[in-house]
Amino acid sequence: MPAVLPPAKVLVTGASGFIGAWVAKALLERGFTVIGTDPKGEYLKTLFKQYETRFSYVLVPDVGKVSSHREGLKPFF
Repeated sequence: MPAVLPPAKVLVTGASGFIGAWVAKALLERGFTVIGTDPKGEYLKTLFKQYETRFSYVLVPDVGKVSSHREGLKPFF
């Protein structure tokens, strides 16, 4: 039994990368709400268009800065 059940929010970093995109897609197909972080937001909009009610993203221009993640994610949590 999973520790977190749908429709819980799940954060997927690097959601436009190969592994991140597959993880996000699998979670969306199982009913989770996914928040993706990546510097390529327009690509993510297209990639997950069919899930637009349960998928959102945060642009994180510099993954080396923790503050980029914190500031970008405030509206979601």
